[in-house]
Amino acid sequence: RSLIDNGIVYREGNIWKAKAEIEAFPVPDTIQGVIMSRIDRLEEEVKYVLQCASVIGRLFRHRLLAYTSDREQELDQYLWKLEDRDLIYEERAVPELEYSFKHVLTQETAYQSLLARRRSAFHRKVAEGIEALYRERLEEFYEQLAYHYDESGDVEKTVEYLLKAGEKARLAYQNEEAIRYFQRALELLDASPPLGESRKDWGLEALKGLGQIYFGIGRIPEAEEHFRQAIAIGKEIRLTPRELVRLYHWLGRALFWQSRYEERIRLGEGGLAILGDDTESVEAALMNLAIAVGSLWLGGAGNIERWREFILRTAQFIRRLPYSEEVGVAYLQICELFATDKNMEEQLKWFDELEEKARRHRDLEALGSLHSYRGGRFEGTGDLRRAILEYQKGLDIQTKAGDSKHESWSLGSIGRSLLKLGHLKEAEEPSNRALHILEQVGNKRDIAWAHLRI
Repeated sequence: RSLIDNGIVYREGNIWKAKAEIEAFPVPDTIQGVIMSRIDRLEEEVKYVLQCASVIGRLFRHRLLAYTSDREQELDQYLWKLEDRDLIYEERAVPELEYSFKHVLTQETAYQSLLARRRSAFHRKVAEGIEALYRERLEEFYEQLAYHYDESGDVEKTVEYLLKAGEKARLAYQNEEAIRYFQRALELLDASPPLGESRKDWGLEALKGLGQIYFGIGRIPEAEEHFRQAIAIGKEIRLTPRELVRLYHWLGRALFWQSRYEERIRLGEGGLAILGDDTESVEAALMNLAIAVGSLWLGGAGNIERWREFILRTAQFIRRLPYSEEVGVAYLQICELFATDKNMEEQLKWFDELEEKARRHRDLEALGSLHSYRGGRFEGTGDLRRAILEYQKGLDIQTKAGDSKHESWSLGSIGRSLLKLGHLKEAEEPSNRALHILEQVGNKRDIAWAHLRI
């Protein structure tokens, strides 16, 4: 293509020929050099459009390029020339006209040819174009907006979209991506003290997001540390009682998985004291749950009775509350209570209601746990094969969500059921996997049970 651009190779009828000058034609040392020589031979306006497109990315939308380049009237003509030179091609026409660079190296070379200051200005223009053109569906572009504003040097806008992209990734269980977004937000806030001081709420949001992800994937000590930092900031900026208690809930869950049940109870009692007369809110339900679960796992007649008291108290009003991922855990405890009372009819009602809400909200933790609870019911009646099927369904969901904590429970339950069936060799593998996960998570009681089973 470079030789054709220079007229050294030409077509005569159906035959390609080369001029004698080809023997003296200078060949660049790198493929990037070849590409750059082709870009440099473009008309200035065409080259400018190509560079604008390279800032958008390997794929670029027609109307976003028009906005960024300010060449709407002549743009089609310039794009036709770039297509003719085999540098770009039309990727798709619907739902929106979109082009692609012929090769990623072409895009990278065009991008690197821009001076740093001009490149930064282009990134800002792209970000502003996305905000202007796609304001009705901006969530689709959070990741791109975070990237372009970061490259433009606008810290405030970058952090705003990093947090949005992080939460979007967290809810989609894209855990590694979410961690990167939240960590980058904290890096920028730490590197910009005036901004970090004035937007401590952003730091709190990033810390909470990281804590939730680390908790979800079983990195419990890290989760606890991030929740404690978030609570400290929350107290400093005077969060509302409900907002602060939400953070208490997450810290309490991290304490539970480290077998620190008394601390969880004290946290729940402290949360209820903060809420005062606010006794029938989501936050009150979560603090009831903290006290109840801590009491249940401490054991003893008095603590079991306290578990019943706080779970029944929550059951009286929880159906009137909006569903969220935190509330799903309370529903599961209510199901457990009715199972303990052998009130299977009432348990099934709560099971069905939770399943419908969890599916609608794509709450994978609750859905995975539901299958584990069902498995436990079949195991209790002696139907071990059906129990294993349910445990496996729960395990598949937990693996998809990266929920290693509950994976350990499902694996342990599969191993226990196989052991009851007499399949000793088959029981060994899931039991060992469960122990390995539990030793990383740090729940001493479950570690002890896993050793006993093996």
